[in-house]
Parts: sequence; structure tokens; C-alpha cells
Amino acid sequence: MPLDTLFTELVLARVDGTPPDFVSVELGAVASVRLTVREVENKFFRKPLVVIPRGHTAGLRLDGEGIERLREALQAKQPREFISMRATLLDGGAMV
Repeated sequence: MPLDTLFTELVLARVDGTPPDFVSVELGAVASVRLTVREVENKFFRKPLVVIPRGHTAGLRLDGEGIERLREALQAKQPREFISMRATLLDGGAMV
């Protein structure tokens, strides 16, 4: 995910099943947002990054409309549920 990626939607999903047969079930969009990635920080590299390397986690600094909706969605999710952000790609596709 490069800097300036624009997230446009928050999506709720749930993890169902028991080990080792977990499955993620998308429950649908919960909010529209316009959040742009302004900074990516990864503790492993100890410096700001332009993209998140595959297999790494990172902290994102977001800017725009929808931070409060993101906060509310995270607080309202139930156990085994998670919130992801969907970005619209330049070719019209979507990434989660």
C-alpha cells in the first residue's frame, strides 16, 4: 500500500470455524470514508516507509474524513470480527 492511497470504505468481517479450518466471512460495508495514507511506520525498519513490505505490519498515519467512523466501527465490532479498509484502485478495481 503506497503513500497517498485513498481508502473509501470500512468493511466488517467475521472469522468463523475452528482451527485449522478458519474462514473469513465479509459482513458488508459499515461506513463510507475518505482517508488517505500520509505516513507508514514499521518498527522493524525503524524509519518511515513508502510501502509496507509483504509479510510486515505497520502503523498508518491517516488524514481525511472518517477517522471518527473508523473509531466507532472498531469500538462496535464483536469478538471474532474485524474492520478492514477498502481502497479503490486507479483501474477501477478494489483492494482490501
